Amino acid sequence: LGLLVCFYDNLEQMDAAVARVLLHQMIKCNQLQGYQAGIQKLKSQLLDVATENQTLNDTLGLLSDAVVGLTSSQLESLSPEAVHNAMSTLNQVSGWAKSQLVILASKYLAYEKALSFHNISQMGALVTGIAAESFHSMSPKELSQVIRGTLAQHASDLSPAQQQGILRKMVASAELSSVIADIQGAFFKEVSLFHLWKEEGFNSSMVKDKELKPSQALFLYELLSRKTPPSDLLSIAQLVKGVTCRQIESMGTISFLNVFKVFEKNLHLLSPYQINCLAWKFWLISNVSIPPYLLSVLPAEYLDTLTGSLCIPFVNSLGKVELDHLIVNEPKKETILQKVQECLNGSLVDEYDIDFLGNLICHLPPAFICDGISRETMTTALHQFRQCPHLNQEQKMEIKHRLIEIYGSPGNWTAETTQDSGSFVGLLSKEELNILVEKFPDIIIQITSKMTGPVPPTEDLLLVQFESVHNSIKAPYQSPVIETRHVEFWEDIPMNLERFFAAELLK
Repeated sequence: LGLLVCFYDNLEQMDAAVARVLLHQMIKCNQLQGYQAGIQKLKSQLLDVATENQTLNDTLGLLSDAVVGLTSSQLESLSPEAVHNAMSTLNQVSGWAKSQLVILASKYLAYEKALSFHNISQMGALVTGIAAESFHSMSPKELSQVIRGTLAQHASDLSPAQQQGILRKMVASAELSSVIADIQGAFFKEVSLFHLWKEEGFNSSMVKDKELKPSQALFLYELLSRKTPPSDLLSIAQLVKGVTCRQIESMGTISFLNVFKVFEKNLHLLSPYQINCLAWKFWLISNVSIPPYLLSVLPAEYLDTLTGSLCIPFVNSLGKVELDHLIVNEPKKETILQKVQECLNGSLVDEYDIDFLGNLICHLPPAFICDGISRETMTTALHQFRQCPHLNQEQKMEIKHRLIEIYGSPGNWTAETTQDSGSFVGLLSKEELNILVEKFPDIIIQITSKMTGPVPPTEDLLLVQFESVHNSIKAPYQSPVIETRHVEFWEDIPMNLERFFAAELLK
């Protein structure tokens, strides 16, 4: 059947064995956008059929990625042996909630009796459910193997307690130099300055492939710069976090220009203070060839030099960086945006202007969104606005007005219009959302489950969608716990919204 299996709904005469085969085939359905509401409902129904007249212990390894829909109480009922036998399936499933990970990890380890490199390597993402004290009970040799293997892939998902449990055991039981050499990536941020200070014979090669906190970078750059030239040190990107203004100012012209590309490439790692120092250093060396975006960091009067042909490069280069990272002072930011609007002659007239503006589109004032973007260009602008990490309430309201101006009343929207609107449907009223959910339930579920950026799911949107899912359930006495499986994004929503859904269910 190929992808048609995702729409198979003849469940009346289906037996458990066929349901399990279908669940396995439905892994491929995750790639279908716009149909996930129906697919999740079908998976939920197949899960019920697949476990009918059989225990979860017997069927756990045969349920494919539908196991992520099992509730905490169902997982608690599993035997340690069943979890162990199903690990080859469980370790490949994504989308687990933290509570599910903790239950499954504890069940697996109850069967294994002791934590080892071998059984951790079998667990995949489930390792993040292992308790901190269990990591601390491992031998240092196995811990060093683990943090270079399975844990290296999941280090960012471990809690501070888990990370400290691992690190303290290693530091207490092995040579510090070997511990530092073994620790990779974000894990290294947990190493204290005291331990770095204690380590003798530190060299730049020991810092490669490690993520540093600013305090670590400051200490290590100062230490290593005594024997290593800046050009060699800064080939390790993370060390740019530790360069002080005094060190930037003391660089010779040739040395500074040689390493400036490294700073520019890693601008996101620098503090606004460091960027300010770079701007002044470049201005003193050559105010003619200074990268235009750095002029925004200098006092406001330096923007007066941007006239005529200099205006365009300024806007273009500023649109390629994050303005919020460069400028933390709001009045200064407003002055810069005023200059940007002057350079644009107060309007965006075509798609080229939108591309040219880059990240700056996220900072356009509400009045400009209202009057400065042509109707023809606004459709393209909407796609760019959706990429913004933040928009203020006034900006969102203007975007909503332009949305309705372009597409008309939501009651007349087509499926394509709804999809093009993306997360901005969250700006609509509850009455307008009710119309869209009734007409395009799959599209709204798809949009809501992936809402990130400037417009997170609103209470109205979630409530309307909840009511739609709730009303679609035909069995009048179906358990509320089972009903929650129909909401694709259930395990990913914030705790306050989980409570909100729970309260609605209890009603």
